[in-house]
Amino acid sequence: MNTVLASIKKQIYYDADSGVFTWLVIKTGVSRVGQRAGCLSNGCRIITVDRKRYYAAVLAWFIKKGRLPTKEIDHHNRIKDDDRWVNLRPATHLQNMWNKEVYSNNKLKMRGVRKHLSTGKYEARLSVRKKPIYLGLFETPEEACAAYENAAKKHFGKFAAKTYRS
Repeated sequence: MNTVLASIKKQIYYDADSGVFTWLVIKTGVSRVGQRAGCLSNGCRIITVDRKRYYAAVLAWFIKKGRLPTKEIDHHNRIKDDDRWVNLRPATHLQNMWNKEVYSNNKLKMRGVRKHLSTGKYEARLSVRKKPIYLGLFETPEEACAAYENAAKKHFGKFAAKTYRS
């Protein structure tokens, strides 16, 4: 593992403050010294070193800690290519899912909130380990969103994501 890390450190530089990786060597026909390493794939930066593809967040962890992570690496601010060291934290897959953005097709733009068709009120629900938790009916979507947010903080802790999409 140490030889792999040594090889990586000879080829790329990781600036932990900016989260940017730059090449220290010329990659045949692909890169120049000082050029930003990697490319974006589904919002995440992927960097190929010695014919092996790495997520930039995993490489950052490897470079800073000297070992590959035993868990997934979560981006605290949910920006997948913000690989600043202060933005990275180990997480289980489930914790990483709790920290996802509200889906773009969500009509109310609020996580865990839907309009209850028969009453016209707003229903809040949460799911914990595939078990649905009913949080109640509320007069406004904002009240339902607040109920979801409180429950999310209780169940998901520091991994509870923002509950609305601007």
